[in-house]
Amino acid sequence: MKLSNILKPRQNVSLPILLTLNQNQSLRIPQLIDEVQVLSGGAWITVAGQDIILTNQEITSIPQSKDGAIISPISQEPLVFELRTKEASLI
Repeated sequence: MKLSNILKPRQNVSLPILLTLNQNQSLRIPQLIDEVQVLSGGAWITVAGQDIILTNQEITSIPQSKDGAIISPISQEPLVFELRTKEASLI
C-alpha cells in the first residue's frame, strides 16, 4: 500500500506512522505531516530550499512548503522514523 493512500484527507489515520527506509530509498513526506522523529539511523530531509540532518532520537518540525519535503537515509544503516502531526505528538 502506498503512503499517499494511507494519508488521504478526511480519512481516520492512526498517527504517528512508523516507517523504515533503506539505502538509496527516499520518501516524499505528505503535507499534513508536521514533525519527523528519527528512532535509529540518520535522516536527510530537504524542504523549502533547506537541508535538515537528524540522527538517533532527534525530532524536527517540517515547514509547510508547496513542494513538500523529501526524506532519505544518510548512511547504509536503515533509517527508522516516525511521521507525526502536532496533534498526535500532544497525545
